[in-house]
Amino acid sequence: MPVVEDLVSRAAKPVRRRRTWLASGVAAVTMAAVGVAIAITAPSGTETAGVSTPSTSASTQTQTGALIGNWRPVDIVGFDNSALPPPALPAGRVPNITFTSDGRWRGSDGCNAISGTYSASDDGSISTANSAQTLIGCPDVITVPNSEVLERAARFAIDGRSLTFYAAGGQRLGTYERV
Repeated sequence: MPVVEDLVSRAAKPVRRRRTWLASGVAAVTMAAVGVAIAITAPSGTETAGVSTPSTSASTQTQTGALIGNWRPVDIVGFDNSALPPPALPAGRVPNITFTSDGRWRGSDGCNAISGTYSASDDGSISTANSAQTLIGCPDVITVPNSEVLERAARFAIDGRSLTFYAAGGQRLGTYERV
């Protein structure tokens, strides 16, 4: 019977090898996907080769640092700005955008909660991704297109208490005021 056992063990080896290679391949793809996800969602601010970031003193805040905080819309291009600020709304529904230091943003369009991630640089470039938006459907509420402004934004500028977003072509998209 040793010949039969030898044949069985030899026949099983390629299957084991394929399973091992398959498991290794799945692990490699998973690790690559996790690496890409971390790179995409990691907050900006680290120096990259060939790109220098301006040095700042304790009294000078960077563009990216100044972005962090809560902002309310005051002038959105293509929107009836006479509705800004809206009449009294519950705190969670007041139109706003809040940028956090960990590369995330959240806010409200006046009805729905909105959130996502962002990456910003001190040169004024910004990219955002929407992660979630509730779809409540509030009657008699004019929703502010905060998500649309962020989706189209390629650049931002902060002047005092004002934050303005611009499209890739330089068109102004909207201006927000620090709250």
